[in-house]
Amino acid sequence: MRYWIGLIVVLLLAACGEPATTPTPQPGELVLNTATFQGTTQYQVSGTAKTIKVGDVLSLRLESDFSTSAGPDLHVWLIKDEADTSTHLDLGELKANSGTQTFEIPAATKLEDYKYAY
Repeated sequence: MRYWIGLIVVLLLAACGEPATTPTPQPGELVLNTATFQGTTQYQVSGTAKTIKVGDVLSLRLESDFSTSAGPDLHVWLIKDEADTSTHLDLGELKANSGTQTFEIPAATKLEDYKYAY
């Protein structure tokens, strides 16, 4: 059985404030949005995420203040509706339970279709 973590973050349409820490941006980096994680009743999740663009490459970056509960097979998904995860876009497995991590968003992805990271 596949287990995943509910990492709910408003991703695209509205910035939810500034991150707790601000790393030095990469040359040519454009920050499209900044959002803050909200945990669920089952999982402790905190920290900041940004959608960034460097050249033609879009990414979701979990910032240095990111932290989550441990669990097997933890992935980051983009979803259109927080009540329906059936049409998710899997960005990959978490590399660690805390700290900065970057997940490339496929080039053909229409960001306006995805409002949440899960």
